[in-house]
Formats: sequence, C-alpha cells, structure tokens
Amino acid sequence: MASKSERLVMEWGLVLVSQGIETVIDHTESLGSGSGTRRVWCLKVATVNVEGAREAIRLYRRENRRFNWAHEGSAGWVLFHKGAMRWSLTMGCIFLSQTVLLEPCIFDSRSVRTGDWWRALTATWLHADIAHLAANTLAGGVMMGLAMGRFGLGTALLLTLIGGMCGNLFALLVRGVDYRGLGASGVVMAALGLLAGQAVTG
Repeated sequence: MASKSERLVMEWGLVLVSQGIETVIDHTESLGSGSGTRRVWCLKVATVNVEGAREAIRLYRRENRRFNWAHEGSAGWVLFHKGAMRWSLTMGCIFLSQTVLLEPCIFDSRSVRTGDWWRALTATWLHADIAHLAANTLAGGVMMGLAMGRFGLGTALLLTLIGGMCGNLFALLVRGVDYRGLGASGVVMAALGLLAGQAVTG
C-alpha cells in the first residue's frame, strides 16, 4: 500500500495498529515525469496480514471520504494546466461573434432584476474591446492555468465562473439601477482567490 502523501500513509498505519496489525512505514525514490525524483511512501506488513490490512484501509477510506480539492503533482506546487489556453481561445472566439451576443448576454441590472439571472454568467464571457480582451486573457490565462493545474480543470472552471457570477450579482447592491457590465475580471480574481486560499491553507 503506497501513496505520495506521507500524512496519508501515517493515517493508514494508525488504522492498522488499531486493528492489531503490525506495520512499518517506509519510502522509496522513484523517477518523476520530469528530470527529478519523487518520494513514494508505503506500508509494509507481514504477508499473512496483507488481505486484512487492505480490508481495514478500504473500510477506513469508505467511512472517511472527503473531496480532494487540490491535486498533488510531482512537479511541486506550481502546476500549469493547458486547459487555460482553451479558455483563452474560447474568449477570443466569443469576442469575434459577440455583436450578436452582446445585448442578450451583457449584465444589465434592470434585466437581471426582472428575471434574466443568467446574464451574471454570460457577461463573464464578453469584452468591451480588444484591449479589454487581451488584458483578461493574458492575466486570466496565467491565473486560470495555475488554478486548473492545482484544482483540476472542471473544479477550477466551475469555482471561478461562480466567483465571476457572484461579482456581477454583487454589483446589484453597490451600483446604480442602470448598471451594465461585462468582462472576465471577476473570473480572473476568483482564480487568484483560489490560489491565495490554497497558499494560506497549504
């Protein structure tokens, strides 16, 4: 039984000890995907106890399921996901066709108040001009790439879009009745928030 996480292997070791199964925690060095090596931690038990140890750990994992927000990689904390490039390209493609999308998708406070709630989401994909697009895709490409690398493409995209939506909806409280807005700034800031939160909590 092995893992890249020393903490997880130590948890498993305590589980086995509580079941009366003697175990030894050891580690090996293995070649990573890059030029360096990574440490893999493992539990060693007597051959006669292997099946019992596996069953005890299986039950422990089933009873203590938790969602793993962050991805652990061999390259360390800084991981960049190529999905950010697709995100940036999507922004560019939408910008080229947004003359049709602008009015029905822009964040308009009057329309949102009357039920067009989806505008809080669709507005995060629109931009005022090429400079606005370039600023958000350049900064956002970096932030989204790091967030996707750390949390996974789906999780990072979902959380940052929710963050962008919340930023737009917050505008209903602090802006005037006639506020109209668009842009991915809220999404970029949400990505930065994810990275900052991960850095603080470790």
